[in-house]
Amino acid sequence: KNILISGATGSGKSVFLHSFLITTLLNTSFKDVQFILIDPKMGGEMEMYNGLSYLFIPVIHFMEEAYQIFSWCLEEIERREKSNTTNPSIVLVIDELADVMLADANKSTMLEKIVKEGSKVGIYTILSTSSPRDTVVTDTLQKYIKGRIAGALPSSADSITVLGEQGAEELLGNGDMIFKNIDTNEKIRVQAPWISTEETEKFLEGFSKNDEEKYIKIAEVEEEIDPLFEDAKEVVVKYRRASASFLQRRLQIGYNRGMRLMDQLRKHGVIAPFKGTKPGEVLLDKYEPPIESKITKEEDV
Repeated sequence: KNILISGATGSGKSVFLHSFLITTLLNTSFKDVQFILIDPKMGGEMEMYNGLSYLFIPVIHFMEEAYQIFSWCLEEIERREKSNTTNPSIVLVIDELADVMLADANKSTMLEKIVKEGSKVGIYTILSTSSPRDTVVTDTLQKYIKGRIAGALPSSADSITVLGEQGAEELLGNGDMIFKNIDTNEKIRVQAPWISTEETEKFLEGFSKNDEEKYIKIAEVEEEIDPLFEDAKEVVVKYRRASASFLQRRLQIGYNRGMRLMDQLRKHGVIAPFKGTKPGEVLLDKYEPPIESKITKEEDV
C-alpha cells in the first residue's frame, strides 16, 4: 500500500524510513522487491544504499532525474496492465516530498498518477515530508494514500492534514508516532524502532551488491544554464562553501533554485559530488569569469 509519513525535525521519520528499508531487506529477496530512492538532499543518508541489488538505480538527488523516473514508472504501469503482471514489487521512496512537489507543479502530477494507479500493478510509494501543507500533500495524494504515519507535528492543522484528525501535535518526538488506516479508521500509537547510521551501514554490508547493468537508464538532460550560474560559481569559490541553503542566502533565491544551481555547479566541475554525509568539495582555486565576459569588459574599456 501507499504510505505517507510526516513529522517535524526530531520526530523520527527518517529513522523510521531506515528501519522500514532494513526490515524489508531482511525479509524479502531482491528478485521480489526493488526500490527506487529519491533523496533531494545531496549527501544524505540514503547514499549508503547505493550498489545494493535491491535498487533499480543509484539514489536520485536531482529533480530532472526524478521526473524521468516518474515517466518510466508511468510507462511501467501501462506495461504491467497490458501484460497482467505485478512482479517484482517496486517501492518508490521519496525522502522530502515537498522538494519534488514544489519544484515543478506540472511534472509533479506524474507522481499523483503513480500513486493513483501504481498499487494495482505492484508499484507502491512511500512519501515522507516535514511540510504537510496542501501544496505538498495535495487532494489527489490524500485521496489515494490510505496508510498514514505521523510523528510529532507543529500544529493541529498539520495533524488534520496527515491523519484527518488532531493528535499528532501532542506526540513526544523521537519515534513516538501514530499509524492510521484512512479506509478502516484503525489507529495505533506506536514507537518506531531506533537504528543508528552505523548500525544501518553494518546491516547493508551483508546484502548482495548489484554487479549487473542497471535496469533503468537515466538520460543526460540538456538543461538551460541558470542566469545566476556565474554568480553562484563566484560566491562558492570565494567563500569555499557549497550548499543550496548557502546560495539561497547569498543570492536571495528560493531553496529549489539553489538546488538546481548546486546540480549545475556539480555538472560543470565547480564542486565535487557529495560523499556520504559530507558536502561536496569546491574544486576551483579561484574564480575565472567566462571568456565572453572578459571580452565584453575589454570592449567597454
